Amino acid sequence: MLAGILLAGVLAFVWVSAEVRRVKSMEHFDFRPPAKGAPTDAPIQLATNSTAETATNVVVAPAVTNVLIAGFVEALSGGDVAKGQNIFFNKPEASCGKCHRVGTQGGDNGPALDGIGSRATPEFILESLVAPNAKITKGFETVILRLKNEAGVSGVLKQETETNLVIHTGDDGVVTVSKSEVTERVAGMSPMPGNLGELLTKEELRDLVAYLRSLTGK
Repeated sequence: MLAGILLAGVLAFVWVSAEVRRVKSMEHFDFRPPAKGAPTDAPIQLATNSTAETATNVVVAPAVTNVLIAGFVEALSGGDVAKGQNIFFNKPEASCGKCHRVGTQGGDNGPALDGIGSRATPEFILESLVAPNAKITKGFETVILRLKNEAGVSGVLKQETETNLVIHTGDDGVVTVSKSEVTERVAGMSPMPGNLGELLTKEELRDLVAYLRSLTGK
């Protein structure tokens, strides 16, 4: 019987010690519910007070709510404007200058980007780069045509009348196609590369966004 009493006492002591540790561990626990829409798997970052020796785990809120750019949030700030300009006009993987004009330099197959830094938010600029098919600027939609002679024509639809389609193609420039010759017509994708986020490093993407944000003049 004495052994039983001793065992019960030891178990009670262990249980009390465990409860004390559990309560202490909850002293700094944040009992507030997560913000509406906040992801449950948000990354944990160790935040420290510059004067204290202790550290507290805090959940870092996502910088954006747009899932299309969530993997590229580093590109929203910072960056080198001069490097971004070089990427825009000279880096083959981007080829931005072939279709877009800035000032007197560049092509006309896409919208002119003068003043884009004043008209668009950094989030919109970044989305346009990494997810170009999400929003296509009106007047620069692409079409794919199949003709009666089995030929195909694709490009940016520049003008449409009751009888004709005027299309800026990549190979033949501007061509006029009679609607009577068209057997099939479908909307095309943006001519911009859909995987620019993979073709450029995140540093290059940040520089490119910085350059576009700097275009605030007319």
